[in-house]
Amino acid sequence: MAVDPLAPFAGRHYLSLETLRRGGEPVATPLWFVADGPALYARTFAGTGKVRRLRHDRRVRAVPCDREGRPSGDWCGGEARIVDGAEARRADRLLTRRYGLRKRLADLWYARRLGPIVVIAIDLDPPLAGGEPG
Repeated sequence: MAVDPLAPFAGRHYLSLETLRRGGEPVATPLWFVADGPALYARTFAGTGKVRRLRHDRRVRAVPCDREGRPSGDWCGGEARIVDGAEARRADRLLTRRYGLRKRLADLWYARRLGPIVVIAIDLDPPLAGGEPG
């Protein structure tokens, strides 16, 4: 029986997204997210380290977490990509619907201070046994 890789994220409001530096060191960041079809979507600023790391290496790991980034489940491996156009607009609308006024206020505040925002699509594999790679 196939395991749904998105099931651990149901009802959660944050995920920890782990990207890899060029030297292979992992860097995890908590993000708001929304599930849509087979993917999770998150937003971040175009100039962040995670975006630079994703442009170099699309491999990621993700786990549900609290707002401080403390994991609360098993890590899932997968790939992430920067999306634009209709896919990005749809993800942004879904994030606005999910996070409501908090997202709208964040959009107003950050747009003036931190620059353009990109949308990340995260395609996950089933959870890793024991939460760590084998």
